Amino acid sequence: MLRAIADRSKGSEIGYVICPRTNIAIKTESGNEHNTVLYCYLDRAIERVMVQSARIFFKNAAGERTHHTLDVRAKRFDGHIHGLLVKPDSKAVDSDLRTFTRMLAAVTPKKVADDLNYVTERDMPEHEIRNAAATLSCRREPRTEVDSLLAGIAPSIIGDVTIAELCAVLGGGRIAFRPIMRAIFYGTLECVTDGLIDSTSVVRFSGTVMPDLDAAGPIKVHDMNRVDGTPPQPAKQKPGFKHASYRES
Repeated sequence: MLRAIADRSKGSEIGYVICPRTNIAIKTESGNEHNTVLYCYLDRAIERVMVQSARIFFKNAAGERTHHTLDVRAKRFDGHIHGLLVKPDSKAVDSDLRTFTRMLAAVTPKKVADDLNYVTERDMPEHEIRNAAATLSCRREPRTEVDSLLAGIAPSIIGDVTIAELCAVLGGGRIAFRPIMRAIFYGTLECVTDGLIDSTSVVRFSGTVMPDLDAAGPIKVHDMNRVDGTPPQPAKQKPGFKHASYRES
């Protein structure tokens, strides 16, 4: 079950997000880190998310060998890995996080992350975090006959309709709303209004009935985030390694 996301501090705070692809609990250590994991899963190109899973070694300004542990790594279905440094916005400004991220990208092995960027709470609007939490919950539910019914009638939707109107066609209430949320995420429906997705939101048929990415159920993943306290293994760095690129926000 997902942690409540309202009134959360930005500091140290243990919580869990359940991966919809594996049913593995992803332990998060701050409100921003928790929200970042949710936000990553709002992108249907993302297969799985790992936290605190790789150490990057480098020399600091004094020439001393030190390391930084990546807060979040998000792996896409095509294998590309995004590395994310997660900080409160105030600390990002004070610590010149942009410069640090550029430096770290230059020494990050490609097998750890293909690109690096940093994330603060300013990059994650509250309504999108709430949409992400709701979508993640819907993805982990058993499917019902309403999902199949929606896939069947979606091509017949002409123009824009409110979710309330579509719910009425599908039987009304929660039993209809949650399959609609899934259809929006998978891409069968497009939400054309901004903000929190609710009964007043407007949707339309995307033009294609898209597959349910989670229909096959949980998959086995051997390289998922560790939730048992095992320290992350340092990334091996060898001369000639291709390194991550810095991606501008």
